[in-house]
Amino acid sequence: MKIPEEVLDYIAQAPEQQQQIMKQLIDLIDREIPEASVSFKWSQPVFACGKDFAYFKTGKRNSPWAFPTDRSSPIPGNSSRAPAKLYAM
Repeated sequence: MKIPEEVLDYIAQAPEQQQQIMKQLIDLIDREIPEASVSFKWSQPVFACGKDFAYFKTGKRNSPWAFPTDRSSPIPGNSSRAPAKLYAM
């Protein structure tokens, strides 16, 4: 996955612990969904595979990230109608 310069700059400005987690998330998405791409939208990194499916952002005490759980999700096997799930790192 090619990482845009804006995404690399965003990660570099995050606290060290969040940087490590963000890099691990990028590696995980790249490994598990190789056709995915990342762009910088709405002032945060956003991952897409045909359509947006995840994002993360920095925070003072944590770094929230979310994955949608609707039927239109590009993630294989994701068929729930629940709203996006938000997690904190």
